[in-house]
Amino acid sequence: MQILRTSSEHRHLRKNAYHYLRQDVSYFEKLAEFCKRRVCLNRALIFCSRLIAIRSKQNYQSSFYHLLQQHGPTFDALDIVQSVVNTFPAFRDEAIHPKVGKVHLWKRPQILVAELWAAISSCPDRYPQITNISALTMFADYRVPQILHDLGLITYSPYLQGVLARKEYLESGSELEINIRAASIVAVDQLVKVVQSYLIQQGRKREASRINAVLLDFWLWNKAKEMEKEGKTKVECHRTRSIWY
Repeated sequence: MQILRTSSEHRHLRKNAYHYLRQDVSYFEKLAEFCKRRVCLNRALIFCSRLIAIRSKQNYQSSFYHLLQQHGPTFDALDIVQSVVNTFPAFRDEAIHPKVGKVHLWKRPQILVAELWAAISSCPDRYPQITNISALTMFADYRVPQILHDLGLITYSPYLQGVLARKEYLESGSELEINIRAASIVAVDQLVKVVQSYLIQQGRKREASRINAVLLDFWLWNKAKEMEKEGKTKVECHRTRSIWY
């Protein structure tokens, strides 16, 4: 079985990789306008895109397909994430916490693999299946921590609540920012256990076995956007300018 079935798909991916090597700030500004978003850190994003294109060309013939091929036949989710992190520094979302040392958050490499898993999991006859998806954590950024707080699953100190209410920026890699993201990972992992336990008690063991942090993150993120649209959020999301989100 193949993940990409035609040579035209391979050529398209290679073309995209080379394409990013030639782009300047105006390209990303137009892309942001098309997506109805404002892009900060333009120069950093350009550097990251070019470095990803270069590393992809050097290691995987400019195709993510070749990275995946190295992990057959099991296509273990965590192993694929590790390869992405090892190959592409722009995905190496890590920080040094002053009290516990190095913290691996890995939001973007995990969501890369998780979204691929979600896209192909319904087509087992057409694509090889990514396994061990439950080894991944939630994708720690700014939106899910907000709803976890609103649902009472994590708490913020009065000082942090004040920072958020004043819409102050938290430095990427700062102790407060790491605490928020790490607490979200722990909270969702605990939530997975609670949901699984509830389903097992209801005699729904098969459903319980399918619950994981990835699916709960998808639900929480969508619920957070829904609450924001309805004006029901209780706290501001934290503001951090970072390439990791």
